[in-house]
Amino acid sequence: MRQAIFISVVLLVASAGAPAQTPLKRPVRNPPQYPNIIDLEERPKTDEGAGKAAPATTPPDEKTREAAEARSAAMLKAIESLAGEMRSLVREIRAMNVRQQTQLDVTRVAGLGARIDGLNGELRNIRDRLASLNVDEQNIGQLMTRESLLTQSYNIGTLDREKTMEQLRSQHEAKLRYVLADKERLQRTEGDLAAQLQFYQNLQEEAEKRIRAAEDLIRQLEESREVPSAEPKRPI
Repeated sequence: MRQAIFISVVLLVASAGAPAQTPLKRPVRNPPQYPNIIDLEERPKTDEGAGKAAPATTPPDEKTREAAEARSAAMLKAIESLAGEMRSLVREIRAMNVRQQTQLDVTRVAGLGARIDGLNGELRNIRDRLASLNVDEQNIGQLMTRESLLTQSYNIGTLDREKTMEQLRSQHEAKLRYVLADKERLQRTEGDLAAQLQFYQNLQEEAEKRIRAAEDLIRQLEESREVPSAEPKRPI
């Protein structure tokens, strides 16, 4: 009797501790379609269009193209303006260099002019002296003639007229040698001064040519600066 009661209690406890079984669902022939129509859980769609690439961007419209053209025109105008300023700056620098060189040439011409004037003065004095020596040479030559020596001897009291005339000739010859030596020296000096004068005159002429050429160049640069340069043709 006790064993039967014990077995009954054990079976009762075992049945109480066992988990309750889930009732089986029967398959439905036509299941409802609302889960596919309304996504209650906001799941990502997996339709056929999800894998397709995004459509290409549309080309710029008319306003965008006009804005791009305006920017290009403004940039081109700025480049042309900058190029014009660069050309003007180059002309200014070139004109400044030419003016500096011209100023140096003007100073040089002034110095050469002073030197040329000095050489001309020295040559004038030498040539005057040579002209005077030429006159002395001619006068001495005339005094050395026999008629002149005879006339000169009459003015001197002497017993031997021929000897007196010979002495007078010797004196005139000594003067003539001095005149000829001085004349030769002055002629060499005249030749040296004439060569120097020609050299400085050539330098002065070359400097004056450079000055005239520089003045013409400066005038051309100033005229090109005043006249606006033609705008370059834009490529079609």
